Amino acid sequence: MLGHSIKWILRAIIFAGLCLGLANCTMLGLNYSSLETENKPAPTPELTARFDAAATRTTLEAELYGPWPSNLPVSASSPRVIDANYLGGTGTLEEIMVTIGAGDTARTFPVVLALPNRAKTERVPLIISQTFADNCSVFPNDPVSDGRGGICAGSRMGGTIGFVATQIFGTFIAEAPIERYFDAGLGYASTDGSGFVPDQN
Repeated sequence: MLGHSIKWILRAIIFAGLCLGLANCTMLGLNYSSLETENKPAPTPELTARFDAAATRTTLEAELYGPWPSNLPVSASSPRVIDANYLGGTGTLEEIMVTIGAGDTARTFPVVLALPNRAKTERVPLIISQTFADNCSVFPNDPVSDGRGGICAGSRMGGTIGFVATQIFGTFIAEAPIERYFDAGLGYASTDGSGFVPDQN
């Protein structure tokens, strides 16, 4: 009986340690999952540096991603309108298929675009989100492409794994807060990174 109790105590300690570790593995963990910005202090010191695109790309290539692939052909399909009156008529939801490369090594993947109505008459800033969640989970209520030739039928962030992930990292670990982006005058583009480079061998 004592041995049985010790096993359950050890299991509880391991489970608690696992939960604590998962909660601290990202800035989106428990204490950081709020999108409220009014109660956050302004960044200090104020960022005044001029952005140098060439220098930034060189740094990213040298320190993080490796050389930028050059001379790869890139093409995109015409937009497929998914919802012309997206979010109660505040914007549109579209999808394009992007192909990078040629021949047997070419990769084609969907990019979903949520654009506020003002994008019809003026240029708007666009948040480009290369996620680790598929577009089915980013846009769970919309018939976007699943990346395998089919149409999504709801989020894939369901079940136990999805429940645990959203409890630890917040609702927007996969799903995007498009209403907030539209309110700020921003567009949003989403693609699953594994559609271009699979996250496996």
